[in-house]
Amino acid sequence: MLLREQGCSKQMMRLKISKRRAKSRGFSRTFTERASNEVKKHAEFIENLELIIIDKIYAGMKIPEISKFAGKEIEKNNFKLFHSLGHGVGLDVHELPIINNDSKEEFTENMVFTIEPGIYKANKFGIRSEDTCLIKNGKAEIL
Repeated sequence: MLLREQGCSKQMMRLKISKRRAKSRGFSRTFTERASNEVKKHAEFIENLELIIIDKIYAGMKIPEISKFAGKEIEKNNFKLFHSLGHGVGLDVHELPIINNDSKEEFTENMVFTIEPGIYKANKFGIRSEDTCLIKNGKAEIL
């Protein structure tokens, strides 16, 4: 199993995406074909949570509000959010604001950022799903 992270650049702006894959017989395919039921269950949870999080984000929302929501949802599944939920994207692929509980920022119109919830079980697995988003017409959308 591996985490595939891809990025691109246009007119000096950046975009990235991370998705999980399994490598088998010289080519990559979606890992769920060979993953354990435990990993499948947690991967589905994280991918669904990412979409729920993105759907909740709106212009004017304080960043800690969504980070705390994500942390609580992850804790309901007996995990912790060990890293920030995301970050800004622009001229560099990792920019401010950091999307975490300590941020003093809020989401604003035309803001570009990542949402990347993840869960990790020592010596077993790590699952993270990431998309780059844009606040457009007051709501977050995946680029």
